Amino acid sequence: MCENILTNTINKVIYKVGYLYEIIFHDGDIMEQDVGLFAEEKAVDNSNIIEKLTFLDTKDGLQRCMDDVDFYLDIVGTFVEDNALDELKRTYFGNDWDGYRVKVHALKSSSAYIGAEELRAKAKRMEDAARQGDVEYINLNHHHLLALYEELLRKITNVLPKRVNSEAGSQIKRFTISVVDDSRMNRQVVSEVLSDTYNVKEAGSGQMFFQQLEEGLMPDLVLLDIHMPGETGHDIIKKLKAMEKYVNIPVVFMTIDDDLSNELQGFEEGALDFITKPLNPALLRARINRILELYYLQSNLQEEVQIRTQAIVEKSQQMHIILEQIVQALANTIDAKDKYTKGHSDRVSKYTVAA
Repeated sequence: MCENILTNTINKVIYKVGYLYEIIFHDGDIMEQDVGLFAEEKAVDNSNIIEKLTFLDTKDGLQRCMDDVDFYLDIVGTFVEDNALDELKRTYFGNDWDGYRVKVHALKSSSAYIGAEELRAKAKRMEDAARQGDVEYINLNHHHLLALYEELLRKITNVLPKRVNSEAGSQIKRFTISVVDDSRMNRQVVSEVLSDTYNVKEAGSGQMFFQQLEEGLMPDLVLLDIHMPGETGHDIIKKLKAMEKYVNIPVVFMTIDDDLSNELQGFEEGALDFITKPLNPALLRARINRILELYYLQSNLQEEVQIRTQAIVEKSQQMHIILEQIVQALANTIDAKDKYTKGHSDRVSKYTVAA
């Protein structure tokens, strides 16, 4: 009987995995959607635009965007729209070095996405200085960082055509992924890469994410940035794992740091995996597919085992009741034939069933 139960359970799990495969890799073809478009009154030759971006390492940027020119230009446009000049000035003049570190960290990540290597390297040095409390170095180099940043923004603006956004139609998806990151560019990359297969929900802060949860959002996986102003990724995962309703939701950290202590802390807090930024689209898709596939296959298998175990327990209880009734009936029959043994057989039958 146990062999049959195990065989049925395995067959059912295999069926579910096949069904999941069909949804992700077959039905995904009919769930394609556009996230952003570049448009002008006349058709724009994107290859000509790429050729004009000589001040960027477009080869590296395109590689990060799976050689999708439209995707890459969309990311470059977001870099301009979401510039952090005012925030950098505010944190610098306010001597908010922790906030300053977060901002140059984000600038380092976004610069790497578009292939702005000089700005990325400068932002990294400023981030290191802020982390070490080297205010003297920051004071000597802050204005150079801003000048470099502003010049790059001007160059990009002169090359890119006018940007027009269009809202994508809503689609029903198999899984929902929440991406929590203060960088709109990072959220856009995740949405662009995963939205053809998953339902992606964006949140620019921990406060916004928890507000979405209160409104009924139940994600199947959370992609969580570590370095954010206000509540950090570490703060958010601790708060999330403290809620019984969400404790089993897998959380994957996103970070640009190569810091072992950060990873160890994340795993101790309940993170399932880490993904390094700048996000590689192909790697991101493969990792998320694999994580969800394995995590929910395991969950379904555990659920099947629990269901089958409960069924076995219930069957055993039913058999115990039937056995007790049979033995009791036999005892009553014996007692009815001999008045001198009345009660003795009844007691023996109870001992037999109990044993």
